[in-house]
Amino acid sequence: MRRTKEWWNCLTEGERSRLVFLERARGSTSLGVKCAACGSLHVGAGLCASCMQEMADLRDKADKKCSAMHMMHEIEEE
Repeated sequence: MRRTKEWWNCLTEGERSRLVFLERARGSTSLGVKCAACGSLHVGAGLCASCMQEMADLRDKADKKCSAMHMMHEIEEE
């Protein structure tokens, strides 16, 4: 889903900040054994599985809320 102002407003301020942080950390190119976001041990670059899941959950939450809002607007217009 396209990230409009409405999409971002489907997340709390804390969730928006966390999502931006996770996405930036995911782009980290430093190879090592620590997650770029939480510091837990894992092999590879970027985020551990837990942080990747958290990022996916936040995106899904915004997508679902925004989709529901669009559906409600379409019903009201009919």
